[in-house]
Amino acid sequence: MKSSMNYDLYQQLEFGVEQQRKQESGWVYKFNQLWQNVLLFLSTAPEPRVWKMCNEAGEVYWNADDPITGERVQRLTETEMRAWLEDRHYNYHAAA
Repeated sequence: MKSSMNYDLYQQLEFGVEQQRKQESGWVYKFNQLWQNVLLFLSTAPEPRVWKMCNEAGEVYWNADDPITGERVQRLTETEMRAWLEDRHYNYHAAA
């Protein structure tokens, strides 16, 4: 059995190491978040960002952001999204 003096010292040391790990992991997490934001900023692709969502009734709709024009479309059906993407593609390539 450990003496109470050694056990108390052990707890203090272990708590200190745990606090240091939490601080390091917090710092590492913040650094990683910053790095991810920098990479996202530097690697903005000309392709649109498209995502699917559902409302409370379970109906599916689509949203998109166009990084070239800054245009944003929301709550489109799949057919409308496909038409928007095709239109964007042809307009982009016709201008180039």
